[in-house]
Amino acid sequence: MAEGERACRFYLLRYVPNIVRGEFVNLGVLLFDPAENKLLPPRVLEDFRRIRRIHPWADLDVLAALEKQIETEAAAQTDLAAYLDHLGQSSNVLELTEPKAVLTADPEAELDRLYDTYVREPRYPTRLGAAVERSRAWIRSQLNTALRRAGVWQKLQRRVPVAEFTHPGDHFRFDFGYRRNGQRGFLQTLALEREVDRAKILAYTMERISTRLAAQQLSATCTAIVEALPAPENETAQLSARILAEQNIALVPVAALDSFTADLRQQLR
Repeated sequence: MAEGERACRFYLLRYVPNIVRGEFVNLGVLLFDPAENKLLPPRVLEDFRRIRRIHPWADLDVLAALEKQIETEAAAQTDLAAYLDHLGQSSNVLELTEPKAVLTADPEAELDRLYDTYVREPRYPTRLGAAVERSRAWIRSQLNTALRRAGVWQKLQRRVPVAEFTHPGDHFRFDFGYRRNGQRGFLQTLALEREVDRAKILAYTMERISTRLAAQQLSATCTAIVEALPAPENETAQLSARILAEQNIALVPVAALDSFTADLRQQLR
């Protein structure tokens, strides 16, 4: 074991609607640190398209609440190992795999890696090839690294739900959030060139949040972390940028993350 590494265990949370057919979808991943008796906040699928394909009648509201439910229940446990054993036996459609060992010096980064490896829906290459760089997953990885380097990772809420501001059943979540002097702040990764529809969702969401908070004499800001500022000739990226600008959503390119996270650290002191 290298210096600074810890022996952790990870579990895959599976959705198994019909155990006889043996069909399942990896729904989430949990990472447990036995030395500290600590379960990191679980990472669960952001959308349930694959689940709907194999089980159209799945209760998506229950699945969407799992992440918060597990985090809340785990916080109340003194014996997390026993809790995890019970978790795998407490549902007819959910299954927890046997734990597997993993060595890591950064459990939160390891949890992200495990989620990308085992849970996130695969992105199969097209005939033009798969461009990993400049995708939202790549942008999020750059943001995670910058936040940890700046020492603000632990000060932020992660995967912040928005249903309280929009509508019940809205599964959209901000990547990060924070509160400061009566103001809500949100960070969201977005690939301008590829995700016009996601830009529309983000703009709509911020409009709803701003309206709700204004009624309480509060305010909100949102920063979109993007692959790069849109080039004048890139009509798609320009369209995404205009949609975001209508709701005063600031753009921060990956190249400016160190400066942005340094400013954020000052704000959160």
